[in-house]
Amino acid sequence: MPTEPQAPDAPAPGTGPGAVQSDAPEPSTDGTAEHRGNQSPRWSIVVGGAAVIGLGIGWFLISYIGMRDDLADSVTEGLGAALGLLVAISVIGAVVSARGAHHDRDG
Repeated sequence: MPTEPQAPDAPAPGTGPGAVQSDAPEPSTDGTAEHRGNQSPRWSIVVGGAAVIGLGIGWFLISYIGMRDDLADSVTEGLGAALGLLVAISVIGAVVSARGAHHDRDG
């Protein structure tokens, strides 16, 4: 469906007298989030994921080989340990994020 031609002196859409101007930065188009410092978000996700998986596998091995528990019990213990670590990381992240936002407002 063809679009209507605009007059050469017409303002661009969203730039007229009633348009809202914002000082917010343009959203990133490459899919990466802006982060403080030089730490990459992917790096922290990889390290955190490896720690959670390592804890789960380690807990499973200790339970299954060391304690000689049943396979099903060992698997659920390993999954429970991984879930517990994820919850702890989430709580710590929420507290750090809230404190960082509070300090940013102060100055």
